[in-house]
Amino acid sequence: MMTYHSTKNNPRFHPRKMWISGFIIAMFSVLPGVASANDLYVKDGDSFVLNGEEVRLWGVDAMELSQFCQKDRRDYPCGQLAKVHLQNLIGRHDLRCERMPAAKKETRTVARCFIGDLDVGREMVRAGWAIDYRYFSKGFYAEAETQAREQKNGVWEGRFQQPRNWRKYNPYK
Repeated sequence: MMTYHSTKNNPRFHPRKMWISGFIIAMFSVLPGVASANDLYVKDGDSFVLNGEEVRLWGVDAMELSQFCQKDRRDYPCGQLAKVHLQNLIGRHDLRCERMPAAKKETRTVARCFIGDLDVGREMVRAGWAIDYRYFSKGFYAEAETQAREQKNGVWEGRFQQPRNWRKYNPYK
């Protein structure tokens, strides 16, 4: 299990206690699975680097970083918005990830990640910045996707290409 503990906007994080916090963070950062705020880097809407290990969210497929979608006949950077949504979702919270089975050619760790009891993948799908990746999830997030589509959340407000198809036709982006 991997975890991420944020110190952002934490009322317990007081400047006079900074040396104590620094010591505690230093102790925890050498333990496997625990990270300080500097140990998390969001790459796109469904992957990030945690403690130097690249993690892909299980069961979801987010818009690709350089992907554009359409709303009101105008293109917008939906891939960038998916990344920002994931950053905002996990940026101020403790993150716990549980490894899941991955495809044979997958080089990253595949995991379901949680903020408390909140499933990060489900929240990305519910917000409309990722879709249920049925090939792997077997419909695990289908209800969240239906809800996003009906409420016209995120990309469902306009038109978009499925991320898998976008990757197929844009292999170098």
